[in-house]
Amino acid sequence: MADAAATPRFPALPLAGGVLCWLALLALFFWLNSHADDTRSRRALAVPSAAIELDLAKALSDAAFQDLVKRLTTVEAQPTAPTGEAATTPTAEKTAPAVDPLPKPETVTALDGKDAVTATASSHAAAVASVNTVAPTPSPAAAVIPTATPVPIKNPVPEAAAETAPPAQPAVNQTIPAAPARPLNTLIENSPQGPLPKVSDKGERPWRTYVRAVPGGAKPPMVAVVVQNLGLSDKAIQDVFTRLPREVTLAFNPYGREVDRTMGLARAAGFETLIGVPMQPSRFPQQDPGPRALMNDFSPDQNIEALKWNLGRGSSYVGVISIMGDAFTETAWRIEPIMKHLGNRGVLFLDNSTPRGAAVTGAIATRFTLPYAKVDVVLDKSLAQGDIEAAFANLEKAAKDNGYAVGVLGPYPASLALLERWANGLPKRGVQLVPISATARMRMEGAAP
Repeated sequence: MADAAATPRFPALPLAGGVLCWLALLALFFWLNSHADDTRSRRALAVPSAAIELDLAKALSDAAFQDLVKRLTTVEAQPTAPTGEAATTPTAEKTAPAVDPLPKPETVTALDGKDAVTATASSHAAAVASVNTVAPTPSPAAAVIPTATPVPIKNPVPEAAAETAPPAQPAVNQTIPAAPARPLNTLIENSPQGPLPKVSDKGERPWRTYVRAVPGGAKPPMVAVVVQNLGLSDKAIQDVFTRLPREVTLAFNPYGREVDRTMGLARAAGFETLIGVPMQPSRFPQQDPGPRALMNDFSPDQNIEALKWNLGRGSSYVGVISIMGDAFTETAWRIEPIMKHLGNRGVLFLDNSTPRGAAVTGAIATRFTLPYAKVDVVLDKSLAQGDIEAAFANLEKAAKDNGYAVGVLGPYPASLALLERWANGLPKRGVQLVPISATARMRMEGAAP
């Protein structure tokens, strides 16, 4: 009985079995450690909402970066105004404070995917409550437009006083002056939302002042191409600036970083620019236009405040392009106050929603004589080369049938490469590439449908 009591309850494992257990435990430990490292690596590479952090300053050497900034901030000579049109330069704005050379950009968030702003998920219940809240902005002294490039200003004049009522719409046959390289203080309203466009006391309107002049004048058939959703990727900006002709129009996403600074570079390089305004799509909330979008459940005043926030992200642009927005633009009573507000500020509206939405916005633009254009062809619905080439062919045909046509595409490498090649061959095919303002001007003058 004593021997039985001394016997352990769990007999010891044989030596070989114990060794195998220890080896199995060691193997499991090393596997778990390796899996944890792999998981950490994946999390380090993954960015929520398909956002990718790009740092141009790391991608380029100091010498290469300075060379890029030098080339992008060189103001090219403006072409001679068309025959019969005055080529006078508008009065320069008040001398801006001296600024240091442009710094290297910080890391800029790039959204990977065609619906870039869908990645900006937000709670619109909170947005409804906060849309009238003043967004954090620099002090009023700093709110004056930062100059994107240090260009000397001649014959400075005092800034015009704030206007008390929108001036009358000038005649559509107004001459096109040479476009200034920098924003004009006379066309800027400093506000808590940022610098907003306005009509000057002399009746100058941003969509006519910041135009890119077309050598010899714009003549049908002509096409305008807009590269949209810029400002989200340094690489895309670099490709656009170095590869595309200056007649291409650049549209910036308001959710990008340093949008005003990058728009200044684009203007200095000779491009016409647009600022994007997100609007509610039909697939909301699966497709989210972001926290500062114009929404169907907002009041008109709330949507105007949201509009001002978007307008204040940049400056020296000729107009606005809608982002998504088919559910918003298809209802006349929702979009009409937005278009009238844009018209009172002297900027054009480019409808990039749907044919049904464009029918509504086009009728409003005609009724109130507002500067307006609509997208006829989305050039890169598919990124397959054959599909993009077919879309370019459709754009040319639309221009020849109607006098002009507007196409839009994203800043994707395949799209930009095909756009560059296609644009170089347009003169041989008898089609003129023009900035977006030329199509809005032609529409207002009734030279084309």
